[in-house]
Amino acid sequence: MWLTASVQIGFVVGAVTSTALNLADRFPPQYLLAASAFGAASCTAALAAVAGGLAAAIPLRFLTGVLLAGVYPVGMKLMASWSPSSDRGRAFGVLIGALTLGSALPHLISGLGPLPWRAVMATAAILGLAGALVAALVLVPGPHLDTRPVTPHPRYAIAMFRDRGPRLANIGYFGHMWELYALWT
Repeated sequence: MWLTASVQIGFVVGAVTSTALNLADRFPPQYLLAASAFGAASCTAALAAVAGGLAAAIPLRFLTGVLLAGVYPVGMKLMASWSPSSDRGRAFGVLIGALTLGSALPHLISGLGPLPWRAVMATAAILGLAGALVAALVLVPGPHLDTRPVTPHPRYAIAMFRDRGPRLANIGYFGHMWELYALWT
């Protein structure tokens, strides 16, 4: 349970921190996504290489969740940059489907034969590193990316908890992520 919950809690912490620091608007999104994917894959590789119990595994999974907050939402921003507003729903559907398949990839790897869990995690980490490399070298923002400079305002982070609309949207989003990870577990 804690291996799954630590990823979920990490994702929430990462998403709130990323929003508070306005990371997706302060850095080129393709490089933020690549760095986050590299970090998450590195945590997975470390889990496969050195984790011998929950004391090491839970912090690594938590950090993986924090870093995944730089992959999923930033990927949505990049997808939106390539889609006119009339096609964004379909584009997001394709992206979410791809992210779901990527999240299920360790299950596919383990289904290829009787592999030790460390081999499954190491293989998933290698594929994650390959994805990070593709993001860094191939991915570019589309023509619909708003490039106006954005000044971060701490009041936005406060508003997402204080104001009813953003609070409910965030609770729904975080709950949705919780449900997905619980289902996959």
